[in-house]
Amino acid sequence: MNKKLIIKDLKKTPQQIIAYFIIGLCLNWIKSINLGMNAWSTFNQGITEQTGIAFGTASQIVSVGIIILSMFMKIYPGYATILNAIFIGFFINVGEKYHLYYVSDNYYINLLLILLALIIFNFGLYLYLSCNSGAGPRDGLMIGLVKITGKSVTVVRTSIELTVFVLGWLLGGTVGVGTIITTFLGGYTLDKIFKLFNYSSHKVHHTNIMSYFKNVS
Repeated sequence: MNKKLIIKDLKKTPQQIIAYFIIGLCLNWIKSINLGMNAWSTFNQGITEQTGIAFGTASQIVSVGIIILSMFMKIYPGYATILNAIFIGFFINVGEKYHLYYVSDNYYINLLLILLALIIFNFGLYLYLSCNSGAGPRDGLMIGLVKITGKSVTVVRTSIELTVFVLGWLLGGTVGVGTIITTFLGGYTLDKIFKLFNYSSHKVHHTNIMSYFKNVS
């Protein structure tokens, strides 16, 4: 067992929890503005509309389901992947329960709030991804489908998000200008944050749980 790697990842837990706190609160903030969300949030909200379970709980259930599906494709979760599945949904529910967000009565101010929430959200993504302890469940699914289909990341990611978006919309998820903002500016914002902190997602290697059981000489 690779104890050094385990300890190394465990030491990053505080940073990851802070990241998931930021992500969870921002996702609930964008939802509360009620002008539309990204594809996966629309899907989670659709599940909430149909079942009555909390928005954050729907996110947790979907994340666990994706992790299980990915493992069938031999894409194994990392330590951070598991924390991601648990704590983002938890903090979404915390934000909703205690109203940890601000929504204006002015339409244009709410558009600016969505942009602000998107920037903070992507900073949270950078915080957890920079730990290199496992990508999120949805990214793992994308990688698995790329390997199975042989298609490009662009084709696979777009296909997944379009499918999830349509399902979420059919289930009753909110669709609006916020959907356009988060869809078209999300990747751009994250890329700028990566560049700001000199983080290259193409050059790093994320550990997974199987790495902990490899013998180290």
